[in-house]
Amino acid sequence: MSFSKRLILYMFIILLVASIYKDLSLGDDMINPYQDIETFITKDSQYTIIKVKVEWGDTVLSIIKDLNEGKIKVPFEKIINDFQELNPNIDPNSMEPENYYYFPLYK
Repeated sequence: MSFSKRLILYMFIILLVASIYKDLSLGDDMINPYQDIETFITKDSQYTIIKVKVEWGDTVLSIIKDLNEGKIKVPFEKIINDFQELNPNIDPNSMEPENYYYFPLYK
């Protein structure tokens, strides 16, 4: 094997090992992507209020699905109305990443 082929092979192996190490050591973040959560319980409400830090690519519906573990029996219009009630003056279609918003956790 020539020197350049061996060098490329060693570099590939080092990058592969580094990548696997990083995935294994930092991979726990995706288990619970909403770690910065505060819960508020309201009286006479059909949901609990949860404060969530929004990340890139999150939408109101995707966060609601994740928080409610995919079990949503509430119409989409109600979800949007509840979000707007909890976050006045915020457009549900233009949430800014790295900001906190209130979301309903349905019972």
